[in-house]
Amino acid sequence: MEKHISTTTAQGNGQHVNAGSNDTATEMHRTIDKASSAVQPAVDRLASGAHAAVDRMSSAAADASEVLARKSQEFRAAQERLLGKGRECVRENPATSVVIALAAGYLLSKLLGRSRA
Repeated sequence: MEKHISTTTAQGNGQHVNAGSNDTATEMHRTIDKASSAVQPAVDRLASGAHAAVDRMSSAAADASEVLARKSQEFRAAQERLLGKGRECVRENPATSVVIALAAGYLLSKLLGRSRA
């Protein structure tokens, strides 16, 4: 008979423990819900700031790309002008151009010949 009493007492304590753990779980859920509600505006602000930063970087990259394209076109135009002037100079002074080319070749061979020795 004592066994039956202790079993009943143990079952009663188990129900009390289960009720207490349910209350604790419910309280923990409420705390988590409060924390997530409090954090959500900060997360939204952070996400908004990150989106704005990405938009600024994208805009800066697009601007840089446009500048590079424009400078590239300017460089090609300058290169074409210089090549045209060089060709014109060679046509007008072929003998001088040959002497300059020979002198430049000689200097380059001496400079490169020294670096190998």
